[in-house]
Amino acid sequence: MRTPPQNGIIAWFAHNPVAANLLMLIIVTVGLVSAFHIQRSMFPAFDIDLIFINVAYPGAAPEEVEQGVVLKIEESINDLEGIKRVESDSYESRAFLLIEPQEGTDLSRLMSDIQNRIDAIQQFPGEAERPIISQPEVLFPSLTLQLSGNIDERSMKHLADNMRRELLTYPQISSAKVVGARDCEIAIEISRQQLRQYHLTLADVANIISASSLDPAGRLGANGKR
Repeated sequence: MRTPPQNGIIAWFAHNPVAANLLMLIIVTVGLVSAFHIQRSMFPAFDIDLIFINVAYPGAAPEEVEQGVVLKIEESINDLEGIKRVESDSYESRAFLLIEPQEGTDLSRLMSDIQNRIDAIQQFPGEAERPIISQPEVLFPSLTLQLSGNIDERSMKHLADNMRRELLTYPQISSAKVVGARDCEIAIEISRQQLRQYHLTLADVANIISASSLDPAGRLGANGKR
């Protein structure tokens, strides 16, 4: 009994072993070459097409921040090409603006145009600091270190800050951050009798301390306690 002839690519390779071996050799070679050139990363890389503007305005109420900073920035950039939308928020002593560019816009050029428009504003409040224009940067932590021990919170935070500064001395480490620790705070208590004696309020004392600080950091205010 004769076996009917078989057609197809498998049958053709079965009758041509040299071609099959040559094809296998090509596939293995291409795979090995690709393995040494393929991009590998622990986390996917992606860009966020947004522009942030932060402006510090120490001691200003949200209404003052809105009138003195936010509205002036919005008016200066409202006719720039490449801007899709602008969102703004006014907080106590700080303004924040988010700018979403149109698709296909050159972000570097747009940031330069925004910087030029803001630098041309002549009527910024004297107490307002220089606006900071930036793009969001997505950072994925590659290592987490946890500290524990029989010491107080202040000593633990001081130890963590020292470790952070030491880690940043390595060129392979781009960023390090201490989390889980409260910010340092100084509390000044003044009796009601002394305030009456010198005809002062807590707000007056806070303003005097702020004016006397050569390099203020953080936030200074009065909480109403005596």
